[in-house]
Amino acid sequence: MDFTLDGMDRFYLNQFTSRYMLHVLSRITYYIDQKIGLTNKFEDYVNRTGKNPYDIEHIWCNDYQRFASQVTDEEEFNRTRNLMGGLLILPRDKNRSYQDADYSTKLPLYFGENVLAKSLHQDCYRNNPHFINLLSTLKLSLSPIDDFTKDSFKKRQQSYKEIAEYIWNVPLQSLI
Repeated sequence: MDFTLDGMDRFYLNQFTSRYMLHVLSRITYYIDQKIGLTNKFEDYVNRTGKNPYDIEHIWCNDYQRFASQVTDEEEFNRTRNLMGGLLILPRDKNRSYQDADYSTKLPLYFGENVLAKSLHQDCYRNNPHFINLLSTLKLSLSPIDDFTKDSFKKRQQSYKEIAEYIWNVPLQSLI
């Protein structure tokens, strides 16, 4: 069957996709963990019955006014905010404690989380030889993001697609 990952660009979080989004984000997170030798388990990321399950974290807080200069209207803000490239998984207690904090406040906190969340922070790219080697070997475009703007969603989305290509061994249309 012919299949590409280009549909990921239109995959966004809503009430119908939340379960699938958690699964895909968990799989991407687990893949990176596994490749750099961490012992985190995929099952822990997707388990909804545990004491402190993982939730989907929006990198942009839910405050249209903070981002009004980057989008044309509130509808575009909501569409952009829910794109896969602007999402992570975090333990529920931490995710809820961040509430509507600015990215600049959350960024140092992300550094204490899973590698996919850490990869937003510049310190993830220092003294982290397994991670840096993985980026080089797989030619992944993950990079630190000091200010998460509307353009950052596309950049991050591309990184997620690159990782998904390795996981599911499906070529990206742009690479064919």
